[in-house]
Amino acid sequence: FPIDITFKSTNPFGWPQIVLSVYGPDFFGHDVVRGYGAVHVPFVPGRHKRTIAMFVPESSSRLQQLT
Repeated sequence: FPIDITFKSTNPFGWPQIVLSVYGPDFFGHDVVRGYGAVHVPFVPGRHKRTIAMFVPESSSRLQQLT
C-alpha cells in the first residue's frame, strides 16, 4: 500500500500526529474513501501502542449507498 507523508502546520498545538485515510474499490473499481482517523504521536522515545478511531463517511443519496 502506498504511504504519503506530509509535514504541515499552522500552529504547534496538536502536533505531531498521524492522519490516516483508508481507500478501497467501489462497485465500479474506483478508489473511494472507506474511512479516516488521526492520533497524536508521543514525544517520549520508546515503544508505544496507539489506537486510531476510524470515521466512515456516509453517502448522501440512496443510489450512492447501494453502489
